[in-house]
Amino acid sequence: LTNLSAAWYTLGGAVILQQPGESFAGNTLNAPFKVKQYELGAAPIQISFEALTANILGFSTVMPIIIQNFESESFAVSVALNGATQTGESIRFVALAERNGQIHSDTFETTFNDNPFTTLFEESNELANAYWISDSQWGQTTEQAYSPSKSMTDSPLSAYTAEVNMLTTALPLSIPDDAYDARLRFFARWDIEPELDWATVSMAYNADDFFFTFPGILSKYDVSLAEDVYAGSHSYWEEECIDLESFIGESFFLRFTLTSFSGNPDSRDGFYFDDLVIEYKTDSGVFTLDIPDAWNLQSRPNPAADHTLIVWDSPALVGQKSQMDICTAEGQIFRQISLSDRNSNTLKLETGSWPAGLYFYRLTNAAGNSLWRKLVVTH
Repeated sequence: LTNLSAAWYTLGGAVILQQPGESFAGNTLNAPFKVKQYELGAAPIQISFEALTANILGFSTVMPIIIQNFESESFAVSVALNGATQTGESIRFVALAERNGQIHSDTFETTFNDNPFTTLFEESNELANAYWISDSQWGQTTEQAYSPSKSMTDSPLSAYTAEVNMLTTALPLSIPDDAYDARLRFFARWDIEPELDWATVSMAYNADDFFFTFPGILSKYDVSLAEDVYAGSHSYWEEECIDLESFIGESFFLRFTLTSFSGNPDSRDGFYFDDLVIEYKTDSGVFTLDIPDAWNLQSRPNPAADHTLIVWDSPALVGQKSQMDICTAEGQIFRQISLSDRNSNTLKLETGSWPAGLYFYRLTNAAGNSLWRKLVVTH
């Protein structure tokens, strides 16, 4: 710690820090921050901002924050910029946190880049779990949620048990070669037995390969495990951000894992995540995910009884390495159909022998772009 930082830890108050994950929408900057309280009591933390460059027109209001000692809370401020702001132009401002007369500040600096982020994968947990495969108990729950009304957890409606419990994306994700600023963002909270239990977020090029963890702003590196882990108690929602630069131009699988050797004697709640996004930028600012209007993916009839015909308006898919995947409402792969040798943009599914219920079908092209649709089967 510097002398100034040590003084703040000694005196208490609230520390404010800039976080990864900034983004632009037109001439508005969305800037994430975190405040942590280092003083006892429940006095509110007042957040304010001061512009240091003339291209800043104003800031959105952040309501007073009330947290307990040594707790943190994440928030974001919207910064309105002058319409004449140019790409590459510097944007600087000071963020201030005041509590009981003590003020701590952090200077935010970035450059204007109006290229939007392209969303590669998004999981709000509000729809049926069609994007994941769980080898055990992972599933959606209404017990906790960052944004209403559901989140994903390793042990819905119960304490976790002694096992290695994994949740993996059902299909590979692909970041294009010309991408940059690729990142994984999600909100998380956890209550995990220390020492013998831990959660991880990891990636691998193939589902059967060894999965490697990557450092985030909330994870901690465990020397004995040689992994970045989440352990102990973190009882409030906070945004995690993980750099995915290593996977640019690659296809990969994403996995959440909870490992327990303690047997969870204190009936702890486990790991939760919500509002997950994988995103990236390109120099052109053009989205490389060429869906949904261009494909017009649909099935007729839907609901289906004995059969349904899936159709899409994309002749460019003909002859490419494309695939159709059918998943159950629980996220399990039900059918995988290669479309590479087909010479049409239709696929007939015989559904007479399928169990009645909700399904999801996903069309994926050679570039890794994909689109999901719902299918209901009735008998």
